[in-house]
Amino acid sequence: MEIGDIYLVNFHYEENTGMAKLRPAVCILVNSDNNEFAGLKVTSKERTYDRYSIRLAESQAAGLNFQSFVRCNKIEFFKQSEVIAKLGNLTDRDLRSVIIGFNNYYSRLSEINRSIIQYQAEPEQPDLEME
Repeated sequence: MEIGDIYLVNFHYEENTGMAKLRPAVCILVNSDNNEFAGLKVTSKERTYDRYSIRLAESQAAGLNFQSFVRCNKIEFFKQSEVIAKLGNLTDRDLRSVIIGFNNYYSRLSEINRSIIQYQAEPEQPDLEME
Protein backbone atom coordinates (compact mmCIF):
# COMPACT_ATOMS: atom_id res chain seq x y z
CA MET A 1 0.00 0.00 0.00
CA GLU A 2 1.32 3.37 -1.02
CA ILE A 3 -0.05 6.89 -1.13
CA GLY A 4 -1.60 7.44 -4.55
CA ASP A 5 -2.61 3.81 -5.07
CA ILE A 6 -6.21 3.31 -6.19
CA TYR A 7 -8.11 0.39 -4.69
CA LEU A 8 -11.56 -1.03 -5.29
CA VAL A 9 -13.34 -1.14 -1.91
CA ASN A 10 -16.81 -1.05 -0.37
CA PHE A 11 -17.15 2.63 0.51
CA HIS A 12 -19.93 3.20 3.06
CA TYR A 13 -22.79 5.61 2.46
CA GLU A 14 -22.77 8.67 4.71
CA GLU A 15 -26.48 8.55 5.38
CA ASN A 16 -26.56 4.79 6.04
CA THR A 17 -23.26 3.38 7.23
CA GLY A 18 -24.73 -0.13 7.15
CA MET A 19 -24.73 0.03 3.35
CA ALA A 20 -21.77 0.41 1.01
CA LYS A 21 -21.03 0.83 -2.67
CA LEU A 22 -18.20 -0.82 -4.53
CA ARG A 23 -16.04 2.06 -5.76
CA PRO A 24 -12.46 3.21 -6.17
CA ALA A 25 -10.64 4.92 -3.32
CA VAL A 26 -7.33 6.77 -3.40
CA CYS A 27 -4.91 5.84 -0.63
CA ILE A 28 -3.96 9.07 1.17
CA LEU A 29 -2.54 7.73 4.47
CA VAL A 30 -1.00 4.37 5.33
CA ASN A 31 -0.81 2.69 8.75
CA SER A 32 1.47 -0.26 8.04
CA ASP A 33 1.40 -1.35 11.70
CA ASN A 34 -2.27 -2.29 11.36
CA ASN A 35 -2.30 -3.06 7.62
CA GLU A 36 -4.81 -0.30 7.01
CA PHE A 37 -5.10 2.86 4.96
CA ALA A 38 -7.24 5.96 4.67
CA GLY A 39 -9.00 6.16 1.32
CA LEU A 40 -10.60 9.14 -0.39
CA LYS A 41 -13.80 8.56 -2.32
CA VAL A 42 -13.50 8.50 -6.13
CA THR A 43 -16.56 9.26 -8.24
CA SER A 44 -17.41 9.94 -11.86
CA LYS A 45 -19.89 12.67 -10.88
CA GLU A 46 -18.59 16.21 -11.00
CA ARG A 47 -19.64 18.37 -8.07
CA THR A 48 -18.97 21.96 -9.05
CA TYR A 49 -20.23 23.15 -5.65
CA ASP A 50 -17.59 21.11 -3.78
CA ARG A 51 -14.24 22.88 -3.80
CA TYR A 52 -12.61 19.78 -2.34
CA SER A 53 -13.62 17.62 -5.31
CA ILE A 54 -10.48 17.29 -7.43
CA ARG A 55 -10.80 16.53 -11.15
CA LEU A 56 -8.20 13.97 -12.21
CA ALA A 57 -6.41 15.10 -15.36
CA GLU A 58 -5.31 11.55 -16.17
CA SER A 59 -8.07 9.21 -14.96
CA GLN A 60 -7.45 6.45 -17.50
CA ALA A 61 -3.68 6.46 -16.86
CA ALA A 62 -4.56 5.83 -13.19
CA GLY A 63 -6.57 2.72 -14.07
CA LEU A 64 -10.02 4.30 -13.97
CA ASN A 65 -12.58 3.77 -16.74
CA PHE A 66 -14.21 7.20 -16.64
CA GLN A 67 -13.30 10.83 -16.05
CA SER A 68 -13.04 10.80 -12.26
CA PHE A 69 -13.02 13.14 -9.30
CA VAL A 70 -11.46 12.59 -5.87
CA ARG A 71 -13.57 13.87 -2.97
CA CYS A 72 -10.91 15.08 -0.52
CA ASN A 73 -13.55 15.62 2.17
CA LYS A 74 -14.88 12.03 1.98
CA ILE A 75 -12.51 9.71 3.82
CA GLU A 76 -12.86 6.19 5.15
CA PHE A 77 -10.41 3.76 6.74
CA PHE A 78 -9.93 0.28 5.30
CA LYS A 79 -8.03 -2.85 6.29
CA GLN A 80 -5.84 -4.34 3.59
CA SER A 81 -8.08 -7.43 3.74
CA GLU A 82 -11.05 -5.26 2.63
CA VAL A 83 -9.41 -4.41 -0.71
CA ILE A 84 -11.15 -6.12 -3.63
CA ALA A 85 -8.53 -5.13 -6.21
CA LYS A 86 -5.80 -2.64 -6.96
CA LEU A 87 -6.86 -0.56 -9.97
CA GLY A 88 -3.75 1.54 -10.49
CA ASN A 89 -1.92 4.63 -9.25
CA LEU A 90 -2.42 8.35 -9.59
CA THR A 91 0.05 10.11 -11.85
CA ASP A 92 2.45 12.47 -10.08
CA ARG A 93 0.48 15.45 -11.39
CA ASP A 94 -2.86 14.16 -10.08
CA LEU A 95 -1.33 13.01 -6.79
CA ARG A 96 -0.02 16.54 -6.17
CA SER A 97 -3.50 17.97 -6.86
CA VAL A 98 -5.17 15.50 -4.50
CA ILE A 99 -2.63 16.10 -1.71
CA ILE A 100 -3.15 19.86 -2.02
CA GLY A 101 -6.95 19.41 -1.89
CA PHE A 102 -6.67 17.06 1.09
CA ASN A 103 -4.36 19.45 2.95
CA ASN A 104 -6.62 22.44 2.19
CA TYR A 105 -9.66 20.63 3.57
CA TYR A 106 -8.00 19.36 6.73
CA SER A 107 -6.19 22.66 7.34
CA ARG A 108 -9.60 24.34 7.28
CA LEU A 109 -10.88 21.81 9.83
CA SER A 110 -7.86 22.55 12.03
CA GLU A 111 -8.64 26.28 11.90
CA ILE A 112 -12.25 25.61 12.92
CA ASN A 113 -11.08 23.32 15.72
CA ARG A 114 -8.68 26.00 17.05
CA SER A 115 -11.53 28.52 17.04
CA ILE A 116 -13.76 26.14 18.99
CA ILE A 117 -11.03 25.44 21.55
CA GLN A 118 -10.35 29.16 21.93
CA TYR A 119 -14.06 29.87 22.37
CA GLN A 120 -14.42 27.12 24.98
CA ALA A 121 -11.39 28.44 26.89
CA GLU A 122 -12.75 31.97 27.18
CA PRO A 123 -14.10 32.73 30.67
CA GLU A 124 -17.84 33.12 30.95
CA GLN A 125 -19.06 36.65 31.06
CA PRO A 126 -21.24 37.59 34.03
CA ASP A 127 -24.90 38.25 33.30
CA LEU A 128 -25.61 41.95 33.48
CA GLU A 129 -29.21 42.44 34.45
CA MET A 130 -30.91 45.76 34.23
CA GLU A 131 -33.28 46.74 37.04
